[in-house]
Amino acid sequence: MTPKFFSFILTNEEGNRVYVSVLVLKENPLDPTLAEALKAFNITNPKDILVPKALVLISHFSFTSNFWEFLKSLYSVHLSKSQLPLERYITNFVDEIPLPDKGNVCV
Repeated sequence: MTPKFFSFILTNEEGNRVYVSVLVLKENPLDPTLAEALKAFNITNPKDILVPKALVLISHFSFTSNFWEFLKSLYSVHLSKSQLPLERYITNFVDEIPLPDKGNVCV
């Protein structure tokens, strides 16, 4: 299934905006425990089950096209059948890439 991208803006009572970009994809949870549980419901082929997953970026800055490119990159990593789960790449990005100093745009 093709992933869906959308974005929206949240505005609080003071007029401050928060920009949200979302990529929704569906994946098959290849968990052996789940496969066994599905047999109780007469589902013989657990590969037919798709579970939605949303990757969400929230920012005070309107970089929608950049966020779209980043989410597409994450999705391509997801498709590459890497040994690491997608969540590990996100953790690496959030925890190990520093923010630029105040007033600068470069890291």
